[in-house]
Amino acid sequence: MIVLKELENQVKNLPKKDFNEFRNWFLDYENTKWDNEITKDIHSGKFDDMMNNAIKDFENGKYETL
Repeated sequence: MIVLKELENQVKNLPKKDFNEFRNWFLDYENTKWDNEITKDIHSGKFDDMMNNAIKDFENGKYETL
């Protein structure tokens, strides 16, 4: 936790320009990490049952238009 607190303090004390660069980097990093996790889950079949149930519901008219 000490390292985390140090990071928090460093981020809080960044100049605006550096903070903006860090924020953009972090958001890109987080989004890429999330995309990789979802891709892995898709390829592993983790969502197959959910997808098949959704297709069955759609085919049986169990849906609402937005």
